[in-house]
Amino acid sequence: MEGFLICMGKRTKLPFFIYETKTNIYSAEELCYYIYNNIEILDDKMFGPSLIEFFRRCERADIAAYLEQAIATKGVTTEMMIRDILSKVNYYSKAEIDKLCIKLRALAGKPVEERLKAMGDALLRNKKYAMAEKAYRKLIDMGVGEYKSTEFCSGLWYNLGVLYARMLYVSLAKECFTVSYEIYPDIRTKKMLTLTNKLLNNEDYFETVKSEELASSWEEEWAALDAKVSEELMQNGEARACVNLYEEGEVATYQENVRVLIGKWKQEYREQMK
Repeated sequence: MEGFLICMGKRTKLPFFIYETKTNIYSAEELCYYIYNNIEILDDKMFGPSLIEFFRRCERADIAAYLEQAIATKGVTTEMMIRDILSKVNYYSKAEIDKLCIKLRALAGKPVEERLKAMGDALLRNKKYAMAEKAYRKLIDMGVGEYKSTEFCSGLWYNLGVLYARMLYVSLAKECFTVSYEIYPDIRTKKMLTLTNKLLNNEDYFETVKSEELASSWEEEWAALDAKVSEELMQNGEARACVNLYEEGEVATYQENVRVLIGKWKQEYREQMK
């Protein structure tokens, strides 16, 4: 994105809901941002009556009319609609829109297996773990291991392992990293396989490393990551506010705030599992 852009469009109270990622969109600029960063999982069905009504609520009758005409004629491609919507909203530069359309054409020209993996990867980035898992498992059920490259298959199992690790299914994560490493052994997968062994308190924790120096450096890296996560939680404000209440002796308020915060985290986790 070039320069500093201010969202000047109207925010609608009734959002446009995108099923694939369970996302609510409240303005034309938000929609452009979503399209630009989720091109792998865009569904042609998104460009329909609901989107037209959304643009009307955003007081962009020009875009609503354009979409109505484009859909009615059935001669306008998804790429053309994306290009025209982004251009009319003027949230991205022409160069950025051209780059996005090139990416869209490249995706369209790829085999179905690569498009499906790209969709799974995008869902993983969006923390939509259950939906990403379905995409990855579908690829496995298709038997891609018999005809796709070792890099492709190893990456598929690696990302599935990352997904399970984030869902706190550490044993499943280890199984996936093991398969990934057997297909294509590299240092990245070895590190994750070692970490899952550590989390599971397995006796063969360092067996996959076979290097005390390497193991020590990874221990330092993981400790630094733990410290960074803890610091980010504190800087987020909500956790810090709870700590401050406890230190000030406001025990009842502290307990209530902790209950609310944990409830919020639980809800976020449930959303990721959908």
